[in-house]
Amino acid sequence: TTKPPPTPPSPPRFPSCSSVLLVLRIHNGRTTGCARAQVRDGHSFRLSLFFLFCKENTTAQQIKLISPEEVYDAVRDNQNLQLVDVRTKDEFGEDHLKTAQNICVTDDDFKEKVAKLDKNEPIYVYCRSGKRSSNAAKILKEMGFKEIYDMEGGFLNWESQGLQEKN
Repeated sequence: TTKPPPTPPSPPRFPSCSSVLLVLRIHNGRTTGCARAQVRDGHSFRLSLFFLFCKENTTAQQIKLISPEEVYDAVRDNQNLQLVDVRTKDEFGEDHLKTAQNICVTDDDFKEKVAKLDKNEPIYVYCRSGKRSSNAAKILKEMGFKEIYDMEGGFLNWESQGLQEKN
């Protein structure tokens, strides 16, 4: 006579209605995965794994629109501040904030030039009225700059508040 095949061992019994949530992280703060395991009726085991790629601690969460007075205070307190005038070379030549460097947002090499700046240090941008600096700030955010400040109303607002005479 032949022996019947051995019976496979029973799956381990788990308490009913248990669940475990595991979030995996790597050293730079990026969330790399999320796993959830559910156990039902002591027998079934289900594992779902989801990968989430986010940059929560590596890029700016938002671009902060600040007043010309706040820019003035920041420049006054730190002469080595990354202050970028994103207007054209001609506009910059007419007048600009004293410690600003000119990197025109409409030039083809804008990204190449700003890539040389420190992404981990605050960066302040302005233009004539605020439209181009808003665009520049979005580009900087996409490039991974962490702390971005856009001067509300641009150089026109700066001048209207009499800050150029104090600069």
